[in-house]
Amino acid sequence: PVNFAQAPFYLTVWAFVRGRQSSRRAWDVATGALWGVTFLAHTAPALVFGVMAVAAAVVDVRRGDGARVEVRTAAIRLAVMVILALAVSSPLLATVVGHYGLRTLHKQPGMYTAPLLARELPTLVWQHLSAAMFVATVGAATLWRQRPSAVRLVVFTWLLAAGLYLVLAYALLAGRLLAGWALTTPVPSFHFFFYIKAAGAVLFGVGIT
Repeated sequence: PVNFAQAPFYLTVWAFVRGRQSSRRAWDVATGALWGVTFLAHTAPALVFGVMAVAAAVVDVRRGDGARVEVRTAAIRLAVMVILALAVSSPLLATVVGHYGLRTLHKQPGMYTAPLLARELPTLVWQHLSAAMFVATVGAATLWRQRPSAVRLVVFTWLLAAGLYLVLAYALLAGRLLAGWALTTPVPSFHFFFYIKAAGAVLFGVGIT
């Protein structure tokens, strides 16, 4: 599922960009439907896109200084996507919500932390001190300096979303080790690192162009 779920996630991101560029409601419908398909494929990318969609709506409202028309437009766009996503993913939601009541019965997967993200973290950092990472950093700086655009917003909210989930995973790991917390993330933390790497690949492409 980890690899299979990439396709609907990237299609969702693409539709989201097209919708923001064209302001056509049909793209919001397509984005919501693809978001639902993504959730059917895997939870992690669906969670990442959920934060992206909310963050983008917040940016729209702030960019419009809270004007009523901007709030209404952002709210409608987000509502359309959420409604379509819920409708498409309803077969899975019926089980997760209706049968299990959003309870996680098997918590071990959420407690798993890949060695590279735990005791081998220094090795991971060292591996990323590379020419490719330098190019991706140049790409990030280049994109950040550009005027606001749909691509810029989507790429940075993508990084923000995956990064926040990874930070949450580390916080819960620390809580389990130091305070005996029983809380876990919905999926293992390496999934979110996976999507950070994917966004890094996009920034690498920006950097070499």
